Amino acid sequence: MATLEDVSSLPGSRTDRSDAARGSARRPPFDFARARRVAVRSLKRRGVGTLRRLCPVLVVPAPLQRLVQSVVARSRQLPLGPPLPPTVLVFDARAVARVLADYHTFPVRPLYGAKMRETFGPFLLGLDYEDPADPGAKSYQEQIALVRAAVGQAAIGPLTEAARRAASAAIGAAAPAGRLNVVAMLQTAMRQFLDEYFGIPEIAGGSETLLQLNQRTASYVFNIELFNPGRRADAAAAGQRILDHLTALFEAKLRQPSTNRLPFVDALVHAANGQWTARQLATVTGGTISGLLVPTTAQFLAVVDHLLDLPPAEYDRLCATASVRSAAIARHAADEDDGRLARYIAEASRFEPFPTGLQRQCDERAAERERTVETGGGRRTVIPAGAIVMALVGAAACDPRLAPRPGAFAIARGDDEYLLFGTGQHHCVGATRHWPVAQTLMTEMATALFSLPQVRRAPGRDGLRTTPKGTQWPTHLFVTWSAGRAR
Repeated sequence: MATLEDVSSLPGSRTDRSDAARGSARRPPFDFARARRVAVRSLKRRGVGTLRRLCPVLVVPAPLQRLVQSVVARSRQLPLGPPLPPTVLVFDARAVARVLADYHTFPVRPLYGAKMRETFGPFLLGLDYEDPADPGAKSYQEQIALVRAAVGQAAIGPLTEAARRAASAAIGAAAPAGRLNVVAMLQTAMRQFLDEYFGIPEIAGGSETLLQLNQRTASYVFNIELFNPGRRADAAAAGQRILDHLTALFEAKLRQPSTNRLPFVDALVHAANGQWTARQLATVTGGTISGLLVPTTAQFLAVVDHLLDLPPAEYDRLCATASVRSAAIARHAADEDDGRLARYIAEASRFEPFPTGLQRQCDERAAERERTVETGGGRRTVIPAGAIVMALVGAAACDPRLAPRPGAFAIARGDDEYLLFGTGQHHCVGATRHWPVAQTLMTEMATALFSLPQVRRAPGRDGLRTTPKGTQWPTHLFVTWSAGRAR
């Protein structure tokens, strides 16, 4: 288990380098704007905690649900659709884990899987173990076996190198200006990483990038049904453009297959061994990168936003950790931070995981005992048959039964205190121990960003994570850095 010892005690690090890195990050002794942001986050967390204790599983009343539908439809100038099945919000960590793990009672296919089929096709994360394959498609078992065969056991080194080059390119695009939009950094890094590691070029001649198209699909796939009117057609159109782009790529690859293990698309064709069509390969790849692009960029932006507001001493340790790791990378030495920076990222993610909720639909045929979830203190709640269930991992992540002292920022937590990247069968395919794409990308980007000298949040509104009114995704979060001495 990790401890919170000083960074200078890490093997191979030097005290003078760590001290310099700490000093370069030091901020003024009091920042009112930061204090206000921290207070607001704390109040939100306490409010959710209170709601979780009072009502660990909340069934939204039908009249309230219909009212929300009406308001959303009217605000978007859309016709009011038919009434939805009951919506159940699950806050309690134990109940959330049960919903996500029990794919018999809370299958993924009826709701989330249907959205995946409408956008990328029947991708494995939208299928359950025992689901029959759609006509002309592949089953969950076939798809996961193909991905595992393509990844193999030798993917960590090339993955890390590609992530480092992508992060370096993203930082280099802003140097030497000393001012960086983290949103633009993510766009640059993802574009290069997709091209180099996955072998997927940008869509030629289009006004939208692959990331932007995936944001359109994610606005529908990850959103609760109460807020989803009008998004289906737009998401399906975006998904079709991505699939067409990938299908053309795989058609060319199948005509001239390669024996390379990288990029990923070549490895996938090699592992398919002529048993898959270009469209089937495009579905697997489209679903894989959809789970990479939007969740990883959104999560990393939330992580940076949280880390920038750490108490000064902890923030200094973070920057020192990134500096030590960056110096080791520069001289091709072993990773000297002993996984510490990855733990900073995981802990910051706990306060605002993306997506904050994962959707399931309760099986209409399930018996009452199967639909009963335990919520602590001897309490049990029966989920209505056929209900839309939103497992709120954001609330569960701050449940003291999962993470003791949930309000504390503690990088010494064990892996069992997190609910990031899903769980069970539907754990993110690109966030596993053998293929940690999301974790590696975030760690390398954090290394590049927080090892910059005197890096801090930009003053004023530029330094805030900003999502313009009427849009779904942030457009900027600026940081600054300087080679000068610390204040």
